[in-house]
Amino acid sequence: MSTSSCTTPRTNGYRTLRAPATDAEGADRRSHQRFTLAIPAYLQMPGDGSLLAVRTTNISKGGLVCLTSARLELGIVVRVSVQLTPHEALDCRAEVVRMDELGTPRHSQNLVAFRFVDLREADEGQIAEALLALGEDTDPSTGPQPSASGEGASAR
Repeated sequence: MSTSSCTTPRTNGYRTLRAPATDAEGADRRSHQRFTLAIPAYLQMPGDGSLLAVRTTNISKGGLVCLTSARLELGIVVRVSVQLTPHEALDCRAEVVRMDELGTPRHSQNLVAFRFVDLREADEGQIAEALLALGEDTDPSTGPQPSASGEGASAR
């Protein structure tokens, strides 16, 4: 994948960084039903391997979006652990495909979109099953929102 990116200025003052996509990738990104769910997840940061606790804002069989104060480079692949149920986590790799800068310079937050990579068929089934169960039990109007103080401390 190319490491170049597209920057899209938005009328609300936020910037969106988006990895370039081919027609096939763009169509695939939108082929999975998205669920607005605020569930715990952990990102293993490249380099030092530290864990960053985040909450998803939405998730699908193809990837997830989370809110974090961390700035992640487009195209990098991180280890992700998503707590699908109280007793079941999905551990996989995910690539950063978009980052929306939110907040103010003092309290910067980023809405980061990840695409799952190298998922096994069993992993996809696990996600689909959990999302179906979680989707029936949630209020779609709730989810993590940017706050003035950031989203939380590192889990390590």
